[in-house]
Amino acid sequence: SGDEITVLETKKSKKLLEPGKWQLLYYLYVLKKHGVNAEGYLAIPTERERIHVVLTEGAEKRIEELIETVESIAKLPIPPPPVRKPYCKGCAYREICWV
Repeated sequence: SGDEITVLETKKSKKLLEPGKWQLLYYLYVLKKHGVNAEGYLAIPTERERIHVVLTEGAEKRIEELIETVESIAKLPIPPPPVRKPYCKGCAYREICWV
């Protein structure tokens, strides 16, 4: 029908803005692959900010490269050792890496 939906991703702060942007771009990519026309916004309520995020051809290509990388890692007989990052302590996926 040509309608476009809006995807809103909310983050607590701008601290991890770049990963949040790529997370939202991935959502837009998946929606596009399913025939859904969408635009996205990153919302940071504590800073009263909303950032428009657009899935460009370059971002699409990068996401496809990242998907290939993840798939190749998933096929390894033994996963690579985790690399501790400063944000690991508060990460929602911490238990996947460090347990």
